[in-house]
Amino acid sequence: MRTRIEVPAKFDLGGSLGFLVGQLSKRMTGEFNTRLSVHALTTGQWAVLACLWHEDGLTQSELSKRTGIDAATLTEMLKRMSRRGLVRRMRDERNNRYQRVYLTRYDTALRDELTAMATSVNARAVHGFSATERIVFADLLTRATVNMACTSSAENESASDEENHP
Repeated sequence: MRTRIEVPAKFDLGGSLGFLVGQLSKRMTGEFNTRLSVHALTTGQWAVLACLWHEDGLTQSELSKRTGIDAATLTEMLKRMSRRGLVRRMRDERNNRYQRVYLTRYDTALRDELTAMATSVNARAVHGFSATERIVFADLLTRATVNMACTSSAENESASDEENHP
């Protein structure tokens, strides 16, 4: 016998922040992956390249933090990228426990093309937004992401209380 979970009658899936953000993410990722497929790249690989274009020689753990890709998945991704000649991994000279990741070549044409693709997908998502709305939207998404990064709902409630009661 199945147990039925009671859902409040007034819950509106179409108005759910999690649902809406998830749908937006799926659509943007899908479109970006389609564009990246011309270069046989994925959005995860793009994120790695974008981080390294900004700061070459990051540790694998730093790349994992910055991209949000878990360590095991990132390790396999970096192996594939290494086989393709996109990156190379080397032990840190000062601390052998760390692996650093480096671009094998700094291809500005590829960087510029992929960055233009990402910018285009982002622009499509906020088409019709004013400049102020774009800034506010990005700020709100960033704040919501930080809220969800808290380790417990009690931390979120505490932070929320502090914001509402200075």
